[in-house]
Amino acid sequence: MPTVIVDAPTTKTAIPDLKPGTNYTIKLKAHSKNRADSAEVKTTADTKSLPKLTTPVPVAKGTPTTAAFAAEWPAVPDADAMKGDAGYTVTVAPDDGRVVSKVDVTTPGKPSVSVTGAKADTSYTVKVTALGDLKQHSDSDEGSVAVKTAKLTKLTGPDAAQIVKDAEPEATKLSVKWPKVEHAKADAAGYTVICGTKTEPTTPVGTYKWTGTTEHPKGEFTGLTAKTEYTVTVTPKSGAGGYSDGDPVKAKTPIKTADS
Repeated sequence: MPTVIVDAPTTKTAIPDLKPGTNYTIKLKAHSKNRADSAEVKTTADTKSLPKLTTPVPVAKGTPTTAAFAAEWPAVPDADAMKGDAGYTVTVAPDDGRVVSKVDVTTPGKPSVSVTGAKADTSYTVKVTALGDLKQHSDSDEGSVAVKTAKLTKLTGPDAAQIVKDAEPEATKLSVKWPKVEHAKADAAGYTVICGTKTEPTTPVGTYKWTGTTEHPKGEFTGLTAKTEYTVTVTPKSGAGGYSDGDPVKAKTPIKTADS
């Protein structure tokens, strides 16, 4: 705390510019034109605490999505609009890269904040403090609300029975097709496709090449062994907000390459 020096011509004086609710040490010394100064005397005094502003009570606003949510609270009377963000300090935890908007005061009596870039299926805490002018009121206690973002919807499909050969297999090559999965990425990026033997279907063999379109997915494998049964597995990859990648789907019917 900075030192405040006051020249007191009488035995009673006011000391200005002190902080409310603070304990101070006061040092007194008498001065004389004809005599040496007196010894220093110390005493303490407490300044009066300011009343706190009403604690904000934030609540969730609207329905959270997988990546965004909002909170609002009743306006706190006497919050100092010239301090902080329109009279409030707002924090959101955890801090994982999401973006918190400025406090929106366009709705009378209902300040609010919007949060974007959040993670799906994650709990966040919005903390709000109303800021006083420190002349009539001190800052409020912190009010908070927990908000959880929505879960991602897992892509489904294609149906195992619809992962089928696209043409008659050759000795070292087979072609495969399947129905489009809604909300998957476009073209080749929309699917992970592997070809494995009947006994080891998850161990990739051969070389894969995309030959389809977004509306009609298909591909081919080369470098295979003649007269061998292969199982194709397709995993859809999410290309839309609110969705996660689907589970791997193994073709119901193996495809056998032709004689050499």
